[in-house]
Amino acid sequence: MWNAVVEMLQQKGSFGGAFRICCPKHQDVLIMVKTPENFETYSPEGGCGLPCTRLSCGHTCDAKCHSENMHATYFYTKACSRLNQTCGHSCQKPMRGEDCGPCRVLVDNVLLLCGHTLNQIECHKSQRSNTLHCNAQVEKTVLGCRHLIQIECGVNIAHKDFKCPTPCTEKLICGHDCSGSCGKCKPTAAVRLSMPSA
Repeated sequence: MWNAVVEMLQQKGSFGGAFRICCPKHQDVLIMVKTPENFETYSPEGGCGLPCTRLSCGHTCDAKCHSENMHATYFYTKACSRLNQTCGHSCQKPMRGEDCGPCRVLVDNVLLLCGHTLNQIECHKSQRSNTLHCNAQVEKTVLGCRHLIQIECGVNIAHKDFKCPTPCTEKLICGHDCSGSCGKCKPTAAVRLSMPSA
């Protein structure tokens, strides 16, 4: 191919010892190319010998200048050096040309509205502690039946769908003890007691 190009340029009087190309990112850097091998030497991977420009995510690419589409396939081994502006923790991701995203550093002693604390919670979740579920075991009195139960603090026993887990103490029509729970049996207990015995 090169022979045909050279011959055509020579015929037009446009052939010299080299021709100039420029890097798309560093357009003021002119590169003189004399042979096909010069492309690999002076413009490796479609760029130039200068450091790559800053990535769209704000990171600095640690490679020499190269074509833009290489950022989609290049895996950076260097750790991201940016700090999260909300909490000050450093980014936990390797530098890959992507946004740092929410802070995933695990933190301890996250104080909840109930007064209990949680450990090993991702930092971004700890900043919205009102959305976290408290799993501390506490005693609560169920409305209506007044049973005292042991349950996770975060469970809302006042919710309309909550069913008291206390074993049912009612007798079935057959005389056997009910094997259900208070919350499942209470709505039908009055019906069972009012039915005539066999």
